[in-house]
Amino acid sequence: MQRKIIVERLYPLGDYKNIKLIEEVSEIPEELANNSDYMEKLRKSVMASVELGFYDYVTMLKTMASHTNSTTTVKYLDEIRNEIFED
Repeated sequence: MQRKIIVERLYPLGDYKNIKLIEEVSEIPEELANNSDYMEKLRKSVMASVELGFYDYVTMLKTMASHTNSTTTVKYLDEIRNEIFED
């Protein structure tokens, strides 16, 4: 039997707007799923990953707000997208 961990978090953005971030780790082998210490560490890691995702989102929004027009905003987003998989 394999298990999975899902963390779903809804962040309010104001004006009745929200953003939902979801992290999932699936197909956890039974031998690891039965290890409570491992599962607790994995849960904390997944929760931290969701929080980091929201932090990245807020940081990106602040940077985009500093751009003077949509052309520079699109260029900024393209750069982020292209840099992610360069490593």
